[in-house]
Amino acid sequence: MLQPSPRSTFNPDLIPSSGELARYDFSDKTSLAPSIWHVNLTFIVLVGVVVSLRIFTRAYMTKHFFADDWLAVVAAAFILVSASTALVATKYGLGLHVWNLPQPMFDMIMNCVQVRT
Repeated sequence: MLQPSPRSTFNPDLIPSSGELARYDFSDKTSLAPSIWHVNLTFIVLVGVVVSLRIFTRAYMTKHFFADDWLAVVAAAFILVSASTALVATKYGLGLHVWNLPQPMFDMIMNCVQVRT
């Protein structure tokens, strides 16, 4: 059995047994990327419409633009960046089963999230 180093967060009890691995369908080639695209595009459109209406209403109709309005704009910017990042990540394997990733892409992802030591 593998022995973790004192500084390691590796837990050997988390290694699946052969019986647990048998439950997975490694021939499954489905992807959740289309769902990720639909959800994030919906968020982008909704945020754009709602924040635009808020800015229009507060700045042009009531002529009062306060700190909460600026915070709504900043929050909308963060949501747009987050949703855009998820859309780009589908190009790099987000939504795929890990066993469907090409080895170079898998290695790149593992290095990015610092799973490997």
